[in-house]
Amino acid sequence: MPQFDLSTSTAEVIAASTYRRMPGVYRYVRVREVRHPERHLLVTRDEREVTVVTLSEHLIDEPVIETSARSWVLFVVDCAKPFFCVGFIAHTTAYFAKAGIDVLVVSTFSRDYFMVQREHADLAEQVLQDAGFAVGKEARVA
Repeated sequence: MPQFDLSTSTAEVIAASTYRRMPGVYRYVRVREVRHPERHLLVTRDEREVTVVTLSEHLIDEPVIETSARSWVLFVVDCAKPFFCVGFIAHTTAYFAKAGIDVLVVSTFSRDYFMVQREHADLAEQVLQDAGFAVGKEARVA
């Protein structure tokens, strides 16, 4: 499917990695500040803004500046070998692109989160399987 060849080691890492659909529907919002970080899945801060990825019901009492018009479903990928997998993200997003699915990707230390619009969630699950990922155990929010 992708327009490039994966190394054998990268293909092996993908085959040993798992994904899981996170429960719920998430919002992607820009906030003035984060008053309750423990409520949210992801909080990202740079020199211009603070962005939160969270369930809608967790936005109560947060000073929201702007909310994405779309609702998102998250798929968490537990990479079998984080940091040592050239082409891992490129390979996966190529499958999403071929399926016509817009995807946002955020990485933590050992996981990658693929966010897709709610209406594409079922197709996205098939895309991840087609890309070589196995279904993993229940995803947990730490």
